[in-house]
Amino acid sequence: MSMRINQDGRPQEPGEDDLLKKPDVAQWLGVSVGAVDSYRKKGLRAIKLGGRVLFRRKDVTTFLESRAEDGTGDGNQG
Repeated sequence: MSMRINQDGRPQEPGEDDLLKKPDVAQWLGVSVGAVDSYRKKGLRAIKLGGRVLFRRKDVTTFLESRAEDGTGDGNQG
């Protein structure tokens, strides 16, 4: 993922509306690009722009939160 730099030369914090390419999402999550494709089939929202598939950072975060387990170890989501 490319890092944006503020005018004062310091790294800029990522914003929730940042658009990420599929390889960026895969790198961020530590998974393969194929896994990102699988997540799309399971509900990860994406934006198709021409031939490109882009992901809003907040949509990836929302998807991850929806997949979080409740901590009981029984696989229930909650």
